[in-house]
Amino acid sequence: MRELLIYVVDDDMDERFFIERAFDSFKYKFNLEVSSFFHGKHLIDALNEKSTPLPGLILMDLNMPVMNGFETLEALKKTSGLNTIPVIIHSSVKTEDSRKKCMALGAAKVVTKPGNMLEYPSVLKELVFEQIHLIGIKA
Repeated sequence: MRELLIYVVDDDMDERFFIERAFDSFKYKFNLEVSSFFHGKHLIDALNEKSTPLPGLILMDLNMPVMNGFETLEALKKTSGLNTIPVIIHSSVKTEDSRKKCMALGAAKVVTKPGNMLEYPSVLKELVFEQIHLIGIKA
């Protein structure tokens, strides 16, 4: 089974912790590798390094310092080699305007962060399951 590399981009250390623990709860079933970044610039700088492997999926927050999710999404989609990486926006921002802007910038999907941290495993498992079917990895 091919590995799915997922990059999580969120400035909130607690959010990253809960997301990583949620992925840990099912990552062996889907052969996942998860790495985290603190903000969009951190991600873009890393992706510009030739030694950084390209992920199969980016899960990103919108509200981050230095380079927010909108700016990061725009930079990814304007860069050859990075513009085909699916980006799922995972944010507490719930406005329709924000959702539409994310989709116009090229997001694969926009989902609202769960209100309860115990919901993370099921929410993330569903997102990963959708993604592995889109790129043809067998679970």
